[in-house]
Amino acid sequence: MTSAYGQVVSTPEWEERQRLLDTLVPLNDLYLKDATCVRVIQLRKEYKSLCEQAQMLLNLEIEAGSYPQDEILDMEGFYNYYLSYFAFACIKEDDHVADNSVDLLGSFYIKPNFPGRSSHICNTGFLVKPQWRGRGVGSAMEKAFTWLSSQLSFRAAFFNLVYVDNEVSVRFWKKHGYQVVGTIPGAKKVKEKDGTIYYVDALNMFKEFVCS
Repeated sequence: MTSAYGQVVSTPEWEERQRLLDTLVPLNDLYLKDATCVRVIQLRKEYKSLCEQAQMLLNLEIEAGSYPQDEILDMEGFYNYYLSYFAFACIKEDDHVADNSVDLLGSFYIKPNFPGRSSHICNTGFLVKPQWRGRGVGSAMEKAFTWLSSQLSFRAAFFNLVYVDNEVSVRFWKKHGYQVVGTIPGAKKVKEKDGTIYYVDALNMFKEFVCS
């Protein structure tokens, strides 16, 4: 077992969860604000086009300062970070993953945030393609994330670093019931082009799932 930022080694618990996950996805009949029907599938290495699109989106967010990494990830680095436990892709209902032209609307992962006794608390990272933002992709993925996480026996989600300058992210998670349970002063170091350095606070955000 590992934490949110480390590579996961296959364990009996992971294998049991993967067998269960195979019965849970794809998730169909999810709808955006304009009634576009989408579905959520498991994102796997063999879906090369979808992985490449997700890698591009992740690197855009790294460059924007939304993630703690300070360098963009090559494909191996993307696999080790984003696909290290379970990852998912949101695509249009009528798109087929075997088609290399399939359009990735967004993606997210589910992984334990902590090892051992606290591994029932999960973590995620959402990515939405710029041209699909504001259309409900994030909310559709949040619905899928919450349901899948609880089905996989995670009892809660905890986000270590939601930077306060990422106001869209802060508003999104609050909208979906996440509470701010702590603040880390100066958690993000920002270096301007002129060499000036300043620091930005980060929020700890938490939501307990309603277990069935």
